[in-house]
Parts: sequence; structure tokens; C-alpha cells
Amino acid sequence: MLATPFDQKEEADYESIPNLAAEAISSGCIGVVGLGVMGETARLSDKERMKIAGIIIDPADNLPITLGTSASGTKAMIERSKEAEQMWATAVMV
Repeated sequence: MLATPFDQKEEADYESIPNLAAEAISSGCIGVVGLGVMGETARLSDKERMKIAGIIIDPADNLPITLGTSASGTKAMIERSKEAEQMWATAVMV
């Protein structure tokens, strides 16, 4: 499970995310989970979530990717899950 790094201004540190994903992959992980509880998704806007999801999926090189799609309501969770599917996530976590 990848944590979402934040900078000193409490903004998502997009530049660090590929390093975390690469480290997980080089360490022998057989899959990657992003935007879960450790990803602090409650602090992210939908736009930030989508950007982070894309950054996680890009270096995964065909590894299974699970994306957290939890939301405050069922409708939003379904929408996030459909977005994850369109981004080629292997699974979602609600």
C-alpha cells in the first residue's frame, strides 16, 4: 500500500509518488495499492485523486493495481470505481 506523500504546504507531492511505486516494484511487490487509508484520500480533491491514480498506474508495468474508491456516499463511490476501471485498475477497494 502506497502512502500519498505531502509537502510542507500540505499539498500532494506528485514528484515523489513514482519513486514510491518504483521502490515497491523493485522490492518484489506483486501488486500495488493506492489511494487507500494510508493515501489519505479524505484530504484529496477528485482532481488530485485522478492525477495520483495515473501516476501510480503508469510505472506499474502490468502489475495488478488496486485503487481505493471510498467516498462519503454510494453514488460517488460508484463513480470513482468506474473511473478506476477506465484507468485500467485491476481492482478497487471500497
